[in-house]
Amino acid sequence: MGLKNGTLRRAGINAKGKAMSVTVLDPERHGSLRLLQSTDFSFARDRIMVPVWGQEIPHAARFFPVVFMPRDDQWIPIALMGLEEGRNPFVSSRGKWLADYIPAVLRAHPFYSVESGQGEPVLGIEENDPSLTEDMTLEERSLPLFEADGTPSELTHTALSVLQQIRGQQEHTWKAMRILERLDLLAPWVPRSGERGSSQLYAVDETAIKNLDDERFLELREPGVLALIYAHLVSLRQFHSLQKSHSQLWLAAKQQGSNALFPQESDLFIFGDR
Repeated sequence: MGLKNGTLRRAGINAKGKAMSVTVLDPERHGSLRLLQSTDFSFARDRIMVPVWGQEIPHAARFFPVVFMPRDDQWIPIALMGLEEGRNPFVSSRGKWLADYIPAVLRAHPFYSVESGQGEPVLGIEENDPSLTEDMTLEERSLPLFEADGTPSELTHTALSVLQQIRGQQEHTWKAMRILERLDLLAPWVPRSGERGSSQLYAVDETAIKNLDDERFLELREPGVLALIYAHLVSLRQFHSLQKSHSQLWLAAKQQGSNALFPQESDLFIFGDR
């Protein structure tokens, strides 16, 4: 992954599970932009489905149900953060994050991995995000995306490094997901609480695992597969908690606008250690 001129490409997933458009980071187009130093997560308030990858999945599984969504020819692990479209109760009315884990994709915002015109992964940015400014009067509390000579700033190099890590975790996760698909272990997710399932969200079928013959069961010993299955199945217990806490979290987010329910750190570019 690198820096390259390009056009609009699709990246990320919004509250309805649809892709978002971002722009390939370009020094000519974005040379004067600065990123405000802030931990405001208002941009995630309407996102109830967020991709999680590889080593971060067990961390996310402690707080959110992690299920799977088919998209194009890949499977995407999704942290489910809400029960109503456009209503993420883990973001306060003031933009504070209220859970103990923040998915890497959200921490990297407004930077995203996108494809160049040649199909290569490059650094992209959601250029209309309110955290970006050209106002030099905000210089003391913002960081440049590019230096005066047009070279990438330390911030941009950091974002690139984080997204390279995410990309590496994506590749490992996709390999594991291909095994689950080949063994026919994925089925539409039906919450055990009796709630109606979703036609676009899938879970591992435990009965199908039990019915595997010895030869096919050994395929689950490929790196990362059993860890993914275990974290996913454990995470499904969080759906009941999500139901119970949805109203409480939303009320706290609306009334308090603070991290009253859960403590959290505020480092922006940290991957896989929360």
